[in-house]
Amino acid sequence: MPSTRLEPAIALGARLVVAVLTACYAVLKLLPVRRKVVLMSRLYGRTSQDFERVRDEITRQDPSLRVVVLNHRNTNPLGVPGQMLQEMYHLATSRACITDSYMAAISVLRHRESLVVVQMWHALGAVKRFGLAALDTEEGRSRKLATAMRMHQGYDWVVAGGQRMVAPFAEAFGVEPSQVLPIGTPRVDILHDPQVIAAKRARIHRAHPHLGGKPLVLYAPTFRKGPPVRVEDLLDALGPDDFDVVVTLHPLDRRDFSNRPAVIQDRSFSTLDWLAVADHVVTDYSAIVFDAAVVGIPLYFYAYDLEEYRARRGLFLDYEHDMPGPVASDAKDVVAAIHDHEGSLASVAHFRDEFVAPADGGCTRRIVALALGASPGGLA
Repeated sequence: MPSTRLEPAIALGARLVVAVLTACYAVLKLLPVRRKVVLMSRLYGRTSQDFERVRDEITRQDPSLRVVVLNHRNTNPLGVPGQMLQEMYHLATSRACITDSYMAAISVLRHRESLVVVQMWHALGAVKRFGLAALDTEEGRSRKLATAMRMHQGYDWVVAGGQRMVAPFAEAFGVEPSQVLPIGTPRVDILHDPQVIAAKRARIHRAHPHLGGKPLVLYAPTFRKGPPVRVEDLLDALGPDDFDVVVTLHPLDRRDFSNRPAVIQDRSFSTLDWLAVADHVVTDYSAIVFDAAVVGIPLYFYAYDLEEYRARRGLFLDYEHDMPGPVASDAKDVVAAIHDHEGSLASVAHFRDEFVAPADGGCTRRIVALALGASPGGLA
């Protein structure tokens, strides 16, 4: 969060930016609407697997529609004005927009009434509080800045992984619970597609042919704005003799542990890819818990800073009760639980049934139908 002293100046600057963008957008809205759908993300430099599924499904449902994918991960601030102008143009001239992240162009501008905006968040659910539900926390944004930037406004619909996430997502995105539809996201279809999983497994084994001799532990921790994640503690406890370990860190965490024996840190594969070969998943407050539950992988929770994190960020869930696996504050206890096979697939299945929509292969189809104008009641 910015310092209290700077907040008024930042908020004023944000309001001026909004005024300029609004004026530019008014001109762009004079252009005619095209037969086009825009998919917008600021998380990735290339098209995500979720967006690939959505793009293909739009073409299947209506081949006459053009699909534009904007992958605007802001690695260079100098590129932001050009990205923003491109986003505004496509928002002004599209029938629908699907996004997987917070996009200022969606939130700060007043769109045509005909534009349908679907927030398809990049996670099936949330353990930690985020968005509007985390304002003025140590890891959240300033409420004044969020208000000035109209943070998370402009959505017609928000997609959630399952019914238990309706209330948290309504709070995080500032919408009515009736606007949050627990219909799952494309990753549910991906994680249940045997051909896709087999292809991922084959790609990983071609890149890392030594895998398979030992159980594979996937460690996917949450990014912290304070002291970095204690990756070394868990790696020391696991040891190189009993396990192969894949470490997947947040893009902002550039530390590299691949020089350690039996540790893989290969960013050419996503965390979603590694679920195709993982035998165990260790995490803390990450939404990977929902994805791993869909696949059906034993889960373990290395929550060494639980009370501090709960106070600093806040959690949506009753952590000790809801997490589908052993929770430990000591890395050695986590590894002992793995050795003792304390990760219960029954607990994982129960969590999946409670938090994720049934996997019937139709999540992507329903999201696209919604964006193209279908009513929520007709998304069977």
